[in-house]
Amino acid sequence: MREASQKLPKQTRRPPFEGDIEEIPRARFDGGTIVIDNVAQSVETPMPFRWLQGKWRCRAVDYRLVRPWLYEHSIRNNIPR
Repeated sequence: MREASQKLPKQTRRPPFEGDIEEIPRARFDGGTIVIDNVAQSVETPMPFRWLQGKWRCRAVDYRLVRPWLYEHSIRNNIPR
């Protein structure tokens, strides 16, 4: 057990992030939907997808239908299995 007189070292602040943000297209699950990040509205997507809130989205139950399209277009699949 530590004595009260021992003090922990003070934490230093990290400098702000100055690197590039990764802009790789990726698919993720969000509340019953599949969301595709970093894909422009001008891209032609399969039928289940709709442009909502600035991103391509479809119902999660349509995953089996859109999975081949994600693979063909090199979209990183971050959807849990």
